[in-house]
Amino acid sequence: MNTVISGLGIAYFPSFLYADAMRQGLIEDAIPDLPVDTQGIYAVYPPSRFTQPKVRAIIDFLAHAFADKGPADLQIFPTSLRK
Repeated sequence: MNTVISGLGIAYFPSFLYADAMRQGLIEDAIPDLPVDTQGIYAVYPPSRFTQPKVRAIIDFLAHAFADKGPADLQIFPTSLRK
């Protein structure tokens, strides 16, 4: 991301990685008509009758940390902000 912010290239990242930088105007959409792929973050762990508290804690953390990020982030930017 630092390379892109420094203006040294372009990148194709999931939107949750660059949404904050785009909101701050640090980066811009190089190909605005490129379709947005929907991808997810998955927590994979072995099935059991009781999920360990540390596993449950990281799953809850990830769900909270990424709840407001994703492909929809791109759609909140008006066309005027897409340089």
